[in-house]
Amino acid sequence: MADPVAVPGQNAIALRVLVVDDHLDAADALAAVLDVYGYPARACHDGAEALVAAAEFGPHVCLLDLMMPNMDGLELARRLREQAGGRPLVLVAVTSLGDIEALTWTALGGFHAHLIKPVDARTLISTLNRVGRVFARPGGPTA
Repeated sequence: MADPVAVPGQNAIALRVLVVDDHLDAADALAAVLDVYGYPARACHDGAEALVAAAEFGPHVCLLDLMMPNMDGLELARRLREQAGGRPLVLVAVTSLGDIEALTWTALGGFHAHLIKPVDARTLISTLNRVGRVFARPGGPTA
């Protein structure tokens, strides 16, 4: 796997981002926006597809919808962490659920952030830039 590429003008790296949402257009559009902003992204539409893609793609960040059939975002997060085997992996819930119960689920499920759909591009890119600066620091997580 290649090292992440520096984002011009930023003290961050171009994190590889896995986007998982059972709404095909939402996942594909979000991945396209990330690509435009210099974040290599791959879209998946269910948990099983995401596990295969994560093994091949080696994402730094996973943007996960919570409410998906067959495997919800919480179960997928658990499996992705297990599959990562200790490699740094940032989990971000991207969901229409914003009530206290959903926020509690994601906090207890080990998510690092909880973004509510529709996600503002500036908020998302700001979140990724903060994560990227942590990866880019001397002694920070390695890719």
